[in-house]
Amino acid sequence: MRLVVGLLLWVCSVFASNASGRDPGGIAFVPATDTAPLTALVLSNEAPGRVNVLAYDTVLQAWVIPNPPIKTNIGLNPDAIAVAPDGNTALVTNSASNSVSALVNDGEGNWSAPNPPITENIGFMPQGVIIMPDGQAALVLNRASASVSVLVYADGTWSAPNPPLTFENLGQNPQAISITPDGQAALVVCEESDSVAVLNLADGVWVMPNAPITTNIGRSPLSVAVTPDGLTAFVPSFVDNSLSVLVNQDGIWSAPNPPITDFINPNPDSVAAAPSGTEALLTNFGNNTVTVLFQQDGNWMALNPPIKTNIGTNPTGIAITPDGTMALVSNYGSNDVSVLVNDNSNWSAPNPPIPLRTE
Repeated sequence: MRLVVGLLLWVCSVFASNASGRDPGGIAFVPATDTAPLTALVLSNEAPGRVNVLAYDTVLQAWVIPNPPIKTNIGLNPDAIAVAPDGNTALVTNSASNSVSALVNDGEGNWSAPNPPITENIGFMPQGVIIMPDGQAALVLNRASASVSVLVYADGTWSAPNPPLTFENLGQNPQAISITPDGQAALVVCEESDSVAVLNLADGVWVMPNAPITTNIGRSPLSVAVTPDGLTAFVPSFVDNSLSVLVNQDGIWSAPNPPITDFINPNPDSVAAAPSGTEALLTNFGNNTVTVLFQQDGNWMALNPPIKTNIGTNPTGIAITPDGTMALVSNYGSNDVSVLVNDNSNWSAPNPPIPLRTE
């Protein structure tokens, strides 16, 4: 286990992201509307917990941070973040205070957390979070208690009305979660058991019909991302410096091939699948780089050395914009954000990272 005190799970609508699902540095995009610009919510590693709101200025063609970060009603060690498909609410897991903060968007890109964090029926050390495609429910992984809290959204309020779910074979230390586009299956990576559990939604109830996937899963898997077609998922292994590729065949997930190791640098952390379904980006915590993966002839591979220029210290979370033209990388060690640009599948970070605001 990586001893760091506290982000892209690509959701089918590309509205929610969870860089890594563990560390402060999680990122979630909110698409532009007629009244608000493209926005990114970024968790900061500075104590106390805070959320920076980045906005894309179309005139400057640059990301800006116009306002101080959100601190009110953000708990200790914010770990992961997910935005609802309609872009009106977001959830932040606070691992050190065993709570979940609910953020609200005023419709003009201004975010706040108006109410105290949710604590009822939240387990110990909540980390990964994902909001369902219909925006009416969310799943929160409780790392220390190896359980899953189910949150529901009703009358403009999030709550966890029932005790957390437990599964006999879930695995130890569930870290991060991603969901298929149809909302019928959730993939859960468990760091200590080096496994991926698959939860299925059956008649409105989450069940785990099969044993976790362990074959071809490396040591200390930390994040997971599902491709837009729901047929592939990526799981980086922090200790083995590898990336497992899972495939979905008729609802059955497996990792049929050995993990990818070429151009996977020390301590791969978080992975994001591009909207095109043919590219993915992977942060390498250990040497401050980002690996670009491509699909060719049905196989996934990294063809070039990782991106190093203008990547900050200890990159963790990563998220790709809904149109696939940019990506943001949160750098844990330098508390800033790198901006990657996609030029016909040639990814680069042309400018220095953006410092996050701490006041």
